[in-house]
Amino acid sequence: MTTVQDLEKLLKCPVSQWHTLKHIYLGQKNITDLPPEVGLWTAAQTIELSNNQLKFLPPEVGQWTAAQGIYLNINQLQSLPPEVGLWTAVEEIRLHSNRLRFLPQEVGQWTSVKWIFLVNNNELESLPPLNIIKKCKGINDQLLYNAQINLQIKVKDLEEEIQKLKEENLHLRYAYGGEGFQTAMDEYDLLKNQKN
Repeated sequence: MTTVQDLEKLLKCPVSQWHTLKHIYLGQKNITDLPPEVGLWTAAQTIELSNNQLKFLPPEVGQWTAAQGIYLNINQLQSLPPEVGLWTAVEEIRLHSNRLRFLPQEVGQWTSVKWIFLVNNNELESLPPLNIIKKCKGINDQLLYNAQINLQIKVKDLEEEIQKLKEENLHLRYAYGGEGFQTAMDEYDLLKNQKN
C-alpha cells in the first residue's frame, strides 16, 4: 500500500505543499494505489504515473482539473472513476497498456482533449463517446480495430448461446411431445441443416 509518506518522499515535497506542484513525475515507482490526498494536486499541469501497479484510481483524482497531460499508461487499471469527467483541461491522456473494460460516460466531458491513447486494453468493450472521437487526433486505427474484434467475438458468443437455447427448447418440446411436436421436429431439422 502506497502511503502519503511514501509519496512525500518520492516527490520530495510535504503533503501540505502538494497544491503548489506544477509537475508530478512518479513513473516507474512501483506505486500500487493512490491515497485520497492526491486530490491536492490541483495545480499540476502534468501528472505522470505510468509504469506502476495501479489497479484503481480514487475519486479524488477528479480534483486534477488543471492537468493538461495525464499519463496512466502501463498500469493495471481496470476502470476509471466517474470523477475523471472533471478533467476538462486535459489535452493528452495516456491509458494504453492497462486492463480497462469500459470507459465511464463522463469521458465525454473531456472537451479539451486532443490525444487519447487506449491501445493494448484488450478487454475494452466500449469506445469514448462519438463527440470525443470526432475531434480527437489520438484515437488510432488500432484501438478501433481492437474494439471491433472484441465486439465481433461477443456477438459470436451470443449467437452460439442463442443457438444452444433454441436447441434445448426444441429438445424439451420433443421430450414432452403433445401439441407442437411436429413443429418442434421441423424446427429442429431446420436448425440442423443451417449448421451444416
